[in-house]
Amino acid sequence: MATIIYQSNTGSSKKYAEMLSEKLSLPVYSLSQAESVNPDEEIIFFGWVMAGDIQGLSQLRQKFSNIKCICAVGITTNEKNSAEVKEKNSVTEPFFALPGDFHIDKLKGMYKMMMSMMIKMLKSKLKEKPAAESEKIMTIFENGVDQVSEDKLDGVIEFLG
Repeated sequence: MATIIYQSNTGSSKKYAEMLSEKLSLPVYSLSQAESVNPDEEIIFFGWVMAGDIQGLSQLRQKFSNIKCICAVGITTNEKNSAEVKEKNSVTEPFFALPGDFHIDKLKGMYKMMMSMMIKMLKSKLKEKPAAESEKIMTIFENGVDQVSEDKLDGVIEFLG
């Protein structure tokens, strides 16, 4: 039996982890609650992506070596972005990129400050040279987006058999 562990900031990774837990009847823990999980347990990990880093993955790898798959939850999940995230995080395990929700008002502390700065930079960049992908991201940043849904787990469920 596998165990689901997640690291979440605004709740998207947690939502996916809990959906999968319910669907497959697997135990689920936040990374901070995973002390009681056997270190040899097979792990399905959900972590949120910030600046290409899968949050919580390095801490997870320090405790668990039997990682069945990694699910990275981010604002964008295109093929190029997914390949960059895999490479940056040295992911060799089966990998799934899942779209997460984004609402700047849900962010706290330094994350909110960093995203506010990034949005300002992107706005000024778009004034100079509009780009379709950047405009799409800007719309998400300004208006928020809800992308988490159970159907996005189909590939993960199929992989887990």
